[in-house]
Amino acid sequence: MILEKLKKLDPQKLSPEQRSELADVMRRLEDAAQERSLLGAQEEAERTDPARLLDEAKRQAEEQELAAKIAQRLREGNEVWSRAARRVGQNSVALVRTVEGPIVVRSLTTDDYKQMAKRVEALQKDGKDDEANEVAESYIDGAVAYPPADEVAALCERYPLLRGKLLEVLQQLGNARAETSGKGD
Repeated sequence: MILEKLKKLDPQKLSPEQRSELADVMRRLEDAAQERSLLGAQEEAERTDPARLLDEAKRQAEEQELAAKIAQRLREGNEVWSRAARRVGQNSVALVRTVEGPIVVRSLTTDDYKQMAKRVEALQKDGKDDEANEVAESYIDGAVAYPPADEVAALCERYPLLRGKLLEVLQQLGNARAETSGKGD
């Protein structure tokens, strides 16, 4: 290290200016070394601080629990989708992936679509847009096969655009059913 080399210099061989400069540089280097040492000790104390270690352990446990929960939801969602697809056909069920696990949506029947459209249109004509949205949401919620309704409601609360995505998927399922049955759009 440069500080060790500077300490070996013979001050008698230096001019007064160089001796002054040497003393200043050595002081600055020693101060910097001491500061680094203090920072290192502080970092070590933070790494071994019981409260900090406990907080880190809690965070890691929460992450692992969430990952396990998502993996379980994915397995269950895939099973529900697979059973439903075998029962009603792949064009009548969809698996919507979210950051917290999948949502399985079944297609609405033609009658369900007509009823929903009729009710929503009537409410919108009366200027009751909020009620029209609630009706549409109830049909969307009714089309969810997995997870349970309360979990879907909580997901939609955390991710406000999710219901719109579910409606989009329902529309795609309706279009796919119409196309495969030869009815078209």
